[in-house]
Amino acid sequence: MKEEYYLQHPRTQLFYKVLAHVSTIESTIDLTWWGYTFPKYVGWFYHLQCNVVRLFGKCVVVSQILFIILNYQTIDKSVFIIAITITPLGALVGIKAESAKAECYVNLMKNFMDKVHIHSIYRKNENNEFVKKKVIQIERVSRFTAYFLVILIAINCLSWMLKPTLHNIKHFEEIMNKSMEFQYYIYFWTPLDYKYNLRDYIIIHTLCIYLGATAVTVIVTFDIFNFIAVFHVVAHIQILKNNVKSNWSDDFNESEKKGYLVSILEYHAYIIRIFGEVQSAFGLNVASNYLQNLIEDGLFLYQIMNGEKENVLMYGLMIILYLGGLIFLSIVLEEIRRQNYDLCEYVYALPWEGMSLENQKIFVVFLQRTQPDLEFETVCGMKAGVKPAFSIVKSMFSYYVMINSRF
Repeated sequence: MKEEYYLQHPRTQLFYKVLAHVSTIESTIDLTWWGYTFPKYVGWFYHLQCNVVRLFGKCVVVSQILFIILNYQTIDKSVFIIAITITPLGALVGIKAESAKAECYVNLMKNFMDKVHIHSIYRKNENNEFVKKKVIQIERVSRFTAYFLVILIAINCLSWMLKPTLHNIKHFEEIMNKSMEFQYYIYFWTPLDYKYNLRDYIIIHTLCIYLGATAVTVIVTFDIFNFIAVFHVVAHIQILKNNVKSNWSDDFNESEKKGYLVSILEYHAYIIRIFGEVQSAFGLNVASNYLQNLIEDGLFLYQIMNGEKENVLMYGLMIILYLGGLIFLSIVLEEIRRQNYDLCEYVYALPWEGMSLENQKIFVVFLQRTQPDLEFETVCGMKAGVKPAFSIVKSMFSYYVMINSRF
């Protein structure tokens, strides 16, 4: 029963409906792109929140940078580390929000349901067991990835919210006596008295909760789209390889051979086009995730090794989230290259010697197009995959040593 549900058009599945609505609220997609409509009475809220994310996010990043600059000489070391940890995260949210407005991303998301999703192939080959199993497999791994990201990021965000809140409750009297300051998990410049004034603390703390919830939702929805798009590229390549191998028959006449070659040649061109669209839409996101890990992983390790006991939970979860996401994304992107690597061998294994000259010419064109490696390149031209990911992991320890010597 569950498998039959996965074989329905993705537009009818609850997973995509919820994802579309949540993502629309956070401005990483527009649910009308997938054929959904805005709720009758709360559509105004969707539009309002979208505009707030697009405008307010930039202001928050600028305010965070101003806080560090203006208070660099006076703030406590623990506050400074929190500030330089969260500020790049705010910049990452801004990058994802801006990437969601790019034309290449918009076009990819508009075409996702009917062209990118492998259900479009299943509709044409409902009796093909391989395609059927592949649709079910991709739907399962997409949901697992989404749920895993949501749960891990939610726990991470909650731990960051709870630590300063519990500290402020425990030391409330000292704060009122101005012998201790209110703590936050997001520090940004504000004209309010965020250190000792209870009313201002409630205002800023409420704002921090809103900003934190918004930020993690933007991150998780955009990354879910990134993972799902790559999953489908990999699945398309696997289906093509299966078609090359299983759709051929030695009983084909020359006309049928030509039809077979043209069909797989067109499907390959279709996959290359989808891959290019995915690369353009998410190249900046992948590069920013790599850069984020390069900058912050060493800092997280420093806090785990040298900070307070509570930091082990906070920064431990952060490093699991960052490194886990980096490695998983890199493995998935590497899978595109790996699946495409032996495609030319599948093609060359076809009995091309017995084809007509015209069909041999088509065969040579197809064989030539399968030769280049299909490697995901980010906006800066860096090839994403396992090797650069492990280089970043190794760099983490070098940065830890450097930070440890400075502090």
